[in-house]
Order: sequence, then C-alpha cells, then structure tokens
Amino acid sequence: MLRRLGPYLIPAVVIAVGIGVLIRGFSLPEYSVPNGHDLLFNNSWQDRELQSEHASQVEQFEMEWNTLREKC
Repeated sequence: MLRRLGPYLIPAVVIAVGIGVLIRGFSLPEYSVPNGHDLLFNNSWQDRELQSEHASQVEQFEMEWNTLREKC
C-alpha cells in the first residue's frame, strides 16, 4: 500500500501544509503600523535635516534633485 502511495505522499503533505498555512494566514488580523500614515507622509525628518549643521549641503542637493527631476 505504501509503495503505491509513495510518489504521492510528499506532494500531498506539501499541499496540505500549504492549505493549512493559507487558512492560518486568512485568520490573522490585518497588520498595521501605529501612526503609519505619519511615518510615510510626515516630513519632520526633512525638517530635521534642514536644521542640521549640513543644511547648506541639503539645500544644494535638493536644488540639484529638483533640476534633474524637471529635466525628465
């Protein structure tokens, strides 16, 4: 009996485990980052960069970036 089922045993186990993982995944709550919107759209990190000791370099890089972006 096992000799006849041998070639099908490993794929059947892999499929069963895959289905189990899918079912478990659908039962988990949606992942969300607290204050994720602020992390993506808050530009406070840019403000800190502009206030740093390298503010002139940052401004120069921003001007170069804007120039290159306008060319495209």
